[in-house]
Amino acid sequence: MDNHIASVSKSLHHHIRALRHIRSSITQDVAATVATAIVGLRRDDYDNYGITQKNTSKLQKAQNLLVRVMFSTHAPSSAAALASY
Repeated sequence: MDNHIASVSKSLHHHIRALRHIRSSITQDVAATVATAIVGLRRDDYDNYGITQKNTSKLQKAQNLLVRVMFSTHAPSSAAALASY
């Protein structure tokens, strides 16, 4: 089971990085749909498999990262940052 969770976690992080690249170009609704698809495609009923706390933590960290990317606020542009000085 550890190998399976490691594989799922790696896949989740790959897709989250891809979402991070396009996040500024899509709306919040589209980001939510993509995030739901990312998690939904890899979601199993792990409770039936007796998943350990360590493995649950790996999956939870990936989901937390996904939420941070989905709700990310954009950094101010360099021109806006310079104007504030």
